[in-house]
Amino acid sequence: MENEKLGVTFYLILSGKKCGNWNWRKLKAERIVQKTIDIPTTKQDEIAIKLSIDLPEALFQRPELSVKIQVDSDAPRIDIDAETMDDMAENIQKMLGIPVHITCEVPET
Repeated sequence: MENEKLGVTFYLILSGKKCGNWNWRKLKAERIVQKTIDIPTTKQDEIAIKLSIDLPEALFQRPELSVKIQVDSDAPRIDIDAETMDDMAENIQKMLGIPVHITCEVPET
């Protein structure tokens, strides 16, 4: 699965129109046509460019790291407030360069 590719083929329709009194042309992306077998119909000042894009599936996947820390019930009680949790998340985020969110769950008794 690591080397799987995601692909799409479509036509990008571009137009080149005159600008003002000058003979310069302005290029504009008019539309995208996806579902066609043949070259799509274009107007006189348009061209169709067939684009095929294949990208690795890994570009669209974000790694998810999960850590669970469990403290024995006979361990001394430590209170961690919301500010401390935010500071921990910020420091870990700086070190790893990825978004970090820390939550605290109360154990079921």
